[in-house]
Amino acid sequence: MINEDTLIVADLTDLSKPWAKKLDGLGRVHDGSDPKQSIQPGYMVLEAYVRVGKWQLFPLKLELLKTYSGGPTSENAEILQYLRIVQEATDGKGTWLWDRGADRNELMLPWLRQQVAFVIRQRGDRHVRLADGSEVLMNDLAQRLKPSRPRRWPKHGQTRSIEVWLPGDAEHPLLLVLHWRWPNSEPFMLLASPTARRPGRRAEWFLKAYRRRWGVEDATRGIKQMFHLELFLVRTWRAIRRLLTLVAVAFFWLNLWGDPKFQRLRNALLHHPWRLPKEVIYVFSWIASQIQQLLHPRPIINLQMN
Repeated sequence: MINEDTLIVADLTDLSKPWAKKLDGLGRVHDGSDPKQSIQPGYMVLEAYVRVGKWQLFPLKLELLKTYSGGPTSENAEILQYLRIVQEATDGKGTWLWDRGADRNELMLPWLRQQVAFVIRQRGDRHVRLADGSEVLMNDLAQRLKPSRPRRWPKHGQTRSIEVWLPGDAEHPLLLVLHWRWPNSEPFMLLASPTARRPGRRAEWFLKAYRRRWGVEDATRGIKQMFHLELFLVRTWRAIRRLLTLVAVAFFWLNLWGDPKFQRLRNALLHHPWRLPKEVIYVFSWIASQIQQLLHPRPIINLQMN
């Protein structure tokens, strides 16, 4: 499935276990489902998916991070290790899409040296070097490049791009992409590595590609809610890793339903008499919930009184 044009979306997600006390390797994580982002007992998982078609996400890696369990390593070291494993398995093909959490020199500088194709959303608080050798804060550069407000603002916003270098690496020119959706909105900033800057990829291409990264949020919700991953009843580190592997296989199979070979089965579910007449938005969640109803139907209870 992976070629030079493939998008690989990656993220970190938590498996919160607020009532757990004796699980093997239990760490402390921010509970993403809590609006207050409270710190709870749990595990941190690295996710990496191949983006295919309109909605399919095939898992490449679902791996527990040992550093949250007190392992003698760091989060950056583990991310670098697992990305290197995927890169070796895919012959370095594909472009990685990361959120602002990957805006770190500890990750970007090694990836530049390893010629990894990546696109990372920026926070705006880092310094970059321009072609004339000057260094400038990214937010200040965005203000300098902000387009003047025309009489009629374009429907899809305005985009600017400029070649920049990281202060710690003078050999690899990156492309900084800036996008303003509205005249007074904050700029949306992306940084693309030299390997990702292939012929035909203009600034607008990187914006469209990054919007496809947001599908990883649907995948996270899928593995947590549809597979009830946070309710697992296993205690050892090995058993939890095995459970993640089983979830990845099941998730992979469900995403195969987007292929034309599964059209007949999709239509059967779509027109099944048990199906509620609702518009399908998240295809994976819809397929998973329908199969769940078919495998474990809820009993019909007759409440009529004699």
